[in-house]
Amino acid sequence: MTVLFFLAAFRSLGAMFWPYMIRYSITVANAAAPDVSLWFLFYGGVVVLPVIAVYTIDVHSVFRGKVRKAYGREGGN
Repeated sequence: MTVLFFLAAFRSLGAMFWPYMIRYSITVANAAAPDVSLWFLFYGGVVVLPVIAVYTIDVHSVFRGKVRKAYGREGGN
């Protein structure tokens, strides 16, 4: 119930100030980043981030278990 209360409070606060970000001076449209910047962030989130995740998973699968074997946890050294 506490989480719902806070969500309702923030939602009503946002509804009171809509469309102004700063009281009666900057609207949401004026505060938004340029379209070029938004496309750059979209490309980074949709294309680059999954590539990094796939690369990380691949590197993890290549080197899985090699640290334990090298440092004696499984009878080495």
